[in-house]
Order: sequence, then C-alpha cells, then structure tokens
Amino acid sequence: MKTIVTFLLAIFCVVNQAQSQNIKQAPVPSSSITVEADGWTSLEPDFIRFTVIVEELKENAVKAMQAVDYKISKIKTALNKSGIKDLKIRTRDIDFFPAKAHVKPILPAKALRARKIVAIETSEVNKAATIADQILNAGGTSIQDITSFVLDGHEEKLKAIATASRRANQKAKLIAKSLGVKLGPLIESNTIDDPSAPILLRQRESGKNIAYGDKDIHVIVSQRYSIF
Repeated sequence: MKTIVTFLLAIFCVVNQAQSQNIKQAPVPSSSITVEADGWTSLEPDFIRFTVIVEELKENAVKAMQAVDYKISKIKTALNKSGIKDLKIRTRDIDFFPAKAHVKPILPAKALRARKIVAIETSEVNKAATIADQILNAGGTSIQDITSFVLDGHEEKLKAIATASRRANQKAKLIAKSLGVKLGPLIESNTIDDPSAPILLRQRESGKNIAYGDKDIHVIVSQRYSIF
C-alpha cells in the first residue's frame, strides 16, 4: 500500500511540474492595443438602378392607379425606342393617400393620389443622364436616386482587405514602438464593409461631372494585438 501511495505522489509531482513549465512557456499578455485601417479599390459598374416615383391624382384609387400605370408604360416605351439594353422595370412600392391640394377644380373633395416607386435597371451606364431625361419627359414625377452596382467585386474586395490589413499591422508596430513595448501576436481581426456607391443624380444636380466609370469599394479592418 505504501508503495502505491508513493508512486501516485511521484506522478502528481511530475504533472504539476509539467503544467508549471507550460505556463512559463505561454505567458498571458497583460494588455493589448486595437488599431484600424482602411483599404480602397475602384471598379467599373455593371449596371445602374434608377429609383423613380410616379404619381397621379384622380377622383378614386382605381383611376389614379390606371393613370400611374399608363405613365410607367410610356416610360418603358420611350426607353425601348431609344435602344436601351438590358432594361428591367420592377415595382418596389405602391401607396394611396388623400390629396391635400387639388390642382384640378373638377376633382371631388375625396380625391386620391396614387404613387408607385419603380426600379429601372440597365447596363447602359454611360447613358445615365440621357435615361434620366427620358424618364422625366415620359411622365416620371421624380427620380429619387440613381445607384451603380458591380455584380462581382469579390477579388478586388479581397485586395482591399489585404491592403487594409497591412496598414493596420504597420500602425500597430509604430504604436508599440512609441510605447516602448513588444508587439505580440494578433488576437482578433474584423472587417467592416462600406457599401456606398456613386450617386449620379446628386452629382448632376450639384453641377459636378458625373463619374459613370467606377464604383468605390471601401473596407475597414480592425485588429487587436497583444503587447508585452
């Protein structure tokens, strides 16, 4: 019995010593620093989307919506006649609301205004200004927004992330050096997307040159490093 107890104590001492050595070999960092850096790239858009509002005021909802649909059909006909390629028109929202002021005195007091918000998409990016004029001339009430899109920017996005990661690492090294500490391994890394695209209509209204040719991809990388 004494021999067994002595043997177990010997094993306990060996395991305890090994654990103590492991703790010394992998010290826990006392603190950390967090840095951020961004990366940019620019791509040519594959298509643009016009968000168009079409409204009409009539004595009831049925007639008002019929008038709205007629205007939308005129817009589609005008764009098709001008040879716009890959044209897609989809309804995004429908709304009815009482008219606060009647332009036509023959309308009854309970006249309704019908509104449709439609998305008009095309690959004819370089004809954005011409398309905007055709939409408004054919009956569109207003253009709410014009946005450009890239169908597949995965490879370019990865390049932007790699650039931002290098910048974040360089920034972490400079901060550690200025603090007089040693930069440890990377603990955590996160990427934040900024999905903004050029708003062509705002550029046009402000009198600036319309930059049809690109779409910005902006990523922000946040990294946390241990320091010793």
